[in-house]
Amino acid sequence: MTRYFENHIKTSYVTRILSLALTIFLLFSLYGCTSDKKTEKESNSAKQSDNYPTNQEISYGFLDYKMFDNYLTDGTYRCGSDFEPGDYYIFSIYGAEALYDVSDNPNNFSWSDYRTMRKVSVNKGQYIFLSSAAILVSAKEVDTSNWKKYGVFLVGTDLPEGDYKITSITDKYNTELNNISGIWGAYQICNDCPENEPEYCSPLFDKQTYISVQDGQYIIINNARMILNGVDISNNADESELSETTKPNISISAAKTTYEAAITATKEDLTGSKGKWYYDGIPLLSDDCEWIDSSLNKNGTVSQGAVYRKIAKMLSGSDFKNKRFFYSYKDISELLLGFTPDTVDEYVPYGENASKFIVVDNQLEAIMQKFESLKSVSGQYDYDYGKLGKYSLDISDMSDCAKEMQISDVMLGYIFAMLDEYAVKISFNENSCHIEYESKV
Repeated sequence: MTRYFENHIKTSYVTRILSLALTIFLLFSLYGCTSDKKTEKESNSAKQSDNYPTNQEISYGFLDYKMFDNYLTDGTYRCGSDFEPGDYYIFSIYGAEALYDVSDNPNNFSWSDYRTMRKVSVNKGQYIFLSSAAILVSAKEVDTSNWKKYGVFLVGTDLPEGDYKITSITDKYNTELNNISGIWGAYQICNDCPENEPEYCSPLFDKQTYISVQDGQYIIINNARMILNGVDISNNADESELSETTKPNISISAAKTTYEAAITATKEDLTGSKGKWYYDGIPLLSDDCEWIDSSLNKNGTVSQGAVYRKIAKMLSGSDFKNKRFFYSYKDISELLLGFTPDTVDEYVPYGENASKFIVVDNQLEAIMQKFESLKSVSGQYDYDYGKLGKYSLDISDMSDCAKEMQISDVMLGYIFAMLDEYAVKISFNENSCHIEYESKV
């Protein structure tokens, strides 16, 4: 009996020790999990407060194929004869229409899925088939350190994760590659790397839809605008009511990049030959061509206002009342307006409006008078100061400014470039800019 109690006591003692040890282990385990979760939560909080993006809106227009020096589009090509072996990107210039296939046999192609962007490798002797607005660009020409210039955005860096409303921007596409109308917005989602096989790719069949994106994913958009759910951003919204963290962060207007290109343009940026030069598809005036070819112009530079002057000359020779022009309105509409009107009647009010501030004479005064009439521009205008006046103005949103002027963002950039000839100071800050000018007394 004594031995039984001794054994029972020993067993109870051991059981208590084991139970106590298990309890301590569980407590430490729970503390560790809590600590890890706390650390993770603190880490996420730090990430979101310090570096996490707060922009609520992002947009990208059609891919500008002119940013590439060399490209191939619709057709069948042989590697080693028509282009060199290597790595290439296939972009859709509008929507998600791009179709392609790489094959050893030019008579045996199969359709790919529609894509906004894909990366492929092509070997010597192989054939590539491109169709439906696909362009083939060497990987050497693609700046992967700046994906945003191709409409590629990283979730968690360029925009926050979440649910978005995505809409198509415009229903018209008109370049030397194609002239079509329809719903041409599209998006593509890839995990980890934009070159990976897409998780999803789709045109915007109904002009708008809703999507969800997560941190680490890449969203590739073409002619599309994304707005975070719950954010009411409309053309009539009063931005003064929005906090700094909820104001939309829209892609930089084409006005800035057009301006920067125009004020640094040289003969290498032109097409044509001596005495007949084209810039951005527009034939320049003879006076500007003479300067480009002049022996005094050792660097072959192009006058900053060359494109503006040519458009002004074309507009000045127009009889809008009788709808008579010495040029085809379709030749300049895409550059001037950002689209091509279907008829002359549709073009006339736009052209007549533009002729008021894109002028042959008194350019500075005409442009400043137009800026003064706009809601998107605020400033001070002294037309009587010195020879050409004194001006200080702020353009709150260059895209809104172009819309009010009823011209394209690109044409606004060429207006800025022309102002550069007057030594007007223009400083940019994202999608806004400040303009300063003081005439000599």
